[in-house]
Amino acid sequence: MYTPDEMNALIVENEALSARVATLTAERDALLARAEAAEQAIVDVRAGYRHIIYALRGTIVGTLTGRMTRMLQTSLDAARALKDAGPSSGAPSRANVIIERVEDVMKMLADLVEAERNPAT
Repeated sequence: MYTPDEMNALIVENEALSARVATLTAERDALLARAEAAEQAIVDVRAGYRHIIYALRGTIVGTLTGRMTRMLQTSLDAARALKDAGPSSGAPSRANVIIERVEDVMKMLADLVEAERNPAT
């Protein structure tokens, strides 16, 4: 059996350990809450950046589409002028414009396809 002093010491130790358990439980709960908040923040940031990336991609595609449309229109105009002018009116220089514009568009498309296949991380 325990003496009264030993029992009092055990009671004090038990109370101290109970207080320590309560403190550690509270700290654990606070850490879990912070972890959950951090996970939600990550999800929110990821969603926000995904939205920004899609918006930028749309802007880039729109810009490229506009530029390609202008280049193709120039090529079409040059081709029509070449067709209407006949062989003695400087047709080779217009043909060069057509070739240059079409090659530029083809390069832009190839670059775009390559970039979409290998996006920067």
